[in-house]
Amino acid sequence: MVLGVGNILLKDDGLGPLVVRQLQEFYKSPDVTFLDGGTLGLDLLAYLEGYSCLLVIDALDIGQEPGSIFCWQGKTLQGLSQQVSFHQVGLKELFHAARLLELDLEIVVMGIQAEDLSWGLELSETVQNAVPLLEEAVINRIRQYLDTEF
Repeated sequence: MVLGVGNILLKDDGLGPLVVRQLQEFYKSPDVTFLDGGTLGLDLLAYLEGYSCLLVIDALDIGQEPGSIFCWQGKTLQGLSQQVSFHQVGLKELFHAARLLELDLEIVVMGIQAEDLSWGLELSETVQNAVPLLEEAVINRIRQYLDTEF
């Protein structure tokens, strides 16, 4: 499952839903589900059952240059000590809940360092310019996981 999270009303925080919508337009595979998770938080647990890999797309604050692309997976996710998501209930809590429910998921988080979280429907120019690179990285990750041609 490719899950985009974020609030589309807060400029760069809408990255996840935007990227998921764009990817599902041109990437068609019966083995991949795209989901706009918005800001549902722990309510997303109901959607995770039955999947072996969860690829989350989000705009996060990791203290890097705006527009920087990042990827976390495996043990590096367990080391998340601070709240890096902009949502009230963050990704860290969702991942902990999935572990408590013993969902056997390989989790990967990919995204872009946000620049502007003010009200608005458009991404900042810096983040928008990084979106094609993120989309390419997500597609490569899906290919790698499925070991198939696109």
